[in-house]
Amino acid sequence: MNSTEFWNEKKKEFEVRIINNPFICHKDLNNLEKVILRKFHGRRLNNAKEELGITKIRYSSMPKKVLDERIQRLKDYVRKNPKSTSSTIIKFDHYIFLKVYKRNMSKLREESGIEKLFCDDLISYLADNPWI
Repeated sequence: MNSTEFWNEKKKEFEVRIINNPFICHKDLNNLEKVILRKFHGRRLNNAKEELGITKIRYSSMPKKVLDERIQRLKDYVRKNPKSTSSTIIKFDHYIFLKVYKRNMSKLREESGIEKLFCDDLISYLADNPWI
Protein backbone atom coordinates (compact mmCIF):
# COMPACT_ATOMS: atom_id res chain seq x y z
CA MET A 1 0.00 0.00 0.00
CA ASN A 2 1.51 3.31 -1.02
CA SER A 3 1.04 6.56 0.87
CA THR A 4 -1.71 7.87 -1.43
CA GLU A 5 -3.84 4.77 -0.86
CA PHE A 6 -3.21 4.98 2.89
CA TRP A 7 -4.32 8.61 3.12
CA ASN A 8 -7.37 8.02 0.94
CA GLU A 9 -8.40 5.10 3.16
CA LYS A 10 -7.94 7.18 6.33
CA LYS A 11 -9.89 10.04 4.73
CA LYS A 12 -12.81 7.70 4.03
CA GLU A 13 -12.76 6.44 7.65
CA PHE A 14 -12.70 10.04 8.88
CA GLU A 15 -15.64 11.00 6.66
CA VAL A 16 -17.66 8.00 7.86
CA ARG A 17 -17.02 9.06 11.47
CA ILE A 18 -18.21 12.60 10.76
CA ILE A 19 -21.32 11.38 8.95
CA ASN A 20 -22.18 9.03 11.84
CA ASN A 21 -21.65 11.79 14.42
CA PRO A 22 -22.44 15.25 12.93
CA PHE A 23 -22.11 16.91 16.36
CA ILE A 24 -18.44 16.00 16.66
CA CYS A 25 -16.17 18.83 17.84
CA HIS A 26 -12.55 19.54 16.99
CA LYS A 27 -11.50 18.53 20.52
CA ASP A 28 -13.05 15.06 19.97
CA LEU A 29 -10.66 14.31 17.10
CA ASN A 30 -7.50 12.28 17.59
CA ASN A 31 -4.12 13.37 16.18
CA LEU A 32 -4.41 11.37 12.95
CA GLU A 33 -7.85 12.84 12.27
CA LYS A 34 -6.48 16.35 12.84
CA VAL A 35 -3.75 15.63 10.28
CA ILE A 36 -6.39 14.41 7.81
CA LEU A 37 -8.45 17.51 8.49
CA ARG A 38 -5.44 19.74 7.86
CA LYS A 39 -4.38 17.81 4.75
CA PHE A 40 -7.74 17.55 2.98
CA HIS A 41 -10.02 20.23 4.43
CA GLY A 42 -7.80 23.16 5.33
CA ARG A 43 -8.00 22.71 9.15
CA ARG A 44 -11.70 23.53 9.32
CA LEU A 45 -14.08 20.88 10.58
CA ASN A 46 -17.02 22.92 9.30
CA ASN A 47 -15.55 22.78 5.78
CA ALA A 48 -15.34 18.99 6.02
CA LYS A 49 -18.93 18.79 7.25
CA GLU A 50 -20.10 21.13 4.50
CA GLU A 51 -18.38 19.02 1.83
CA LEU A 52 -20.13 15.92 3.21
CA GLY A 53 -23.53 17.62 3.03
CA ILE A 54 -24.01 18.16 6.75
CA THR A 55 -25.77 21.45 7.43
CA LYS A 56 -24.22 23.94 9.80
CA ILE A 57 -25.36 23.32 13.37
CA ARG A 58 -26.67 26.35 15.15
CA TYR A 59 -27.46 26.81 18.82
CA SER A 60 -31.21 26.78 18.23
CA SER A 61 -31.08 23.69 16.01
CA MET A 62 -28.90 21.59 18.32
CA PRO A 63 -30.98 18.74 19.74
CA LYS A 64 -31.89 19.25 23.38
CA LYS A 65 -30.35 15.91 24.34
CA VAL A 66 -26.95 16.88 22.91
CA LEU A 67 -27.14 20.37 24.40
CA ASP A 68 -28.04 19.02 27.86
CA GLU A 69 -25.24 16.46 27.64
CA ARG A 70 -22.65 19.14 26.84
CA ILE A 71 -23.96 21.42 29.61
CA GLN A 72 -23.73 18.52 32.06
CA ARG A 73 -20.16 17.72 30.99
CA LEU A 74 -19.20 21.36 31.55
CA LYS A 75 -20.82 21.37 35.02
CA ASP A 76 -18.98 18.14 35.91
CA TYR A 77 -15.71 19.69 34.77
CA VAL A 78 -16.32 22.73 36.99
CA ARG A 79 -17.19 20.50 39.97
CA LYS A 80 -13.94 18.55 39.53
CA ASN A 81 -11.92 21.76 39.04
CA PRO A 82 -13.54 24.38 41.31
CA LYS A 83 -10.69 26.86 40.91
CA SER A 84 -10.83 26.77 37.12
CA THR A 85 -10.74 30.09 35.33
CA SER A 86 -12.76 31.24 32.35
CA SER A 87 -9.83 30.55 30.01
CA THR A 88 -9.58 26.90 31.10
CA ILE A 89 -13.33 26.51 30.80
CA ILE A 90 -13.23 27.99 27.31
CA LYS A 91 -10.58 25.41 26.39
CA PHE A 92 -12.85 22.64 27.71
CA ASP A 93 -16.07 23.73 25.94
CA HIS A 94 -15.91 27.11 24.25
CA TYR A 95 -19.37 26.89 22.67
CA ILE A 96 -21.46 26.14 25.77
CA PHE A 97 -19.60 28.62 27.98
CA LEU A 98 -20.07 31.48 25.52
CA LYS A 99 -23.56 30.72 24.21
CA VAL A 100 -25.37 29.29 27.24
CA TYR A 101 -23.58 30.96 30.13
CA LYS A 102 -22.44 34.07 28.23
CA ARG A 103 -19.06 34.05 30.06
CA ASN A 104 -20.80 34.29 33.41
CA MET A 105 -18.59 32.31 35.80
CA SER A 106 -20.78 32.94 38.83
CA LYS A 107 -23.85 31.52 37.07
CA LEU A 108 -21.91 28.46 35.94
CA ARG A 109 -20.46 27.84 39.40
CA GLU A 110 -23.84 28.39 41.04
CA GLU A 111 -25.53 25.84 38.75
CA SER A 112 -22.64 23.43 39.33
CA GLY A 113 -23.10 23.64 43.11
CA ILE A 114 -19.89 25.50 43.92
CA GLU A 115 -19.97 28.45 46.27
CA LYS A 116 -19.57 31.86 44.71
CA LEU A 117 -16.17 33.52 44.77
CA PHE A 118 -15.71 37.24 45.33
CA CYS A 119 -13.93 37.76 42.02
CA ASP A 120 -16.62 36.06 39.89
CA ASP A 121 -18.69 39.22 39.51
CA LEU A 122 -15.63 41.26 38.61
CA ILE A 123 -14.51 38.74 35.99
CA SER A 124 -18.00 38.61 34.47
CA TYR A 125 -18.16 42.41 34.41
CA LEU A 126 -14.79 42.64 32.67
CA ALA A 127 -15.80 39.98 30.14
CA ASP A 128 -19.00 41.84 29.30
CA ASN A 129 -17.16 45.19 28.94
CA PRO A 130 -14.19 44.65 26.61
CA TRP A 131 -13.27 48.34 26.52
CA ILE A 132 -12.16 48.27 30.18
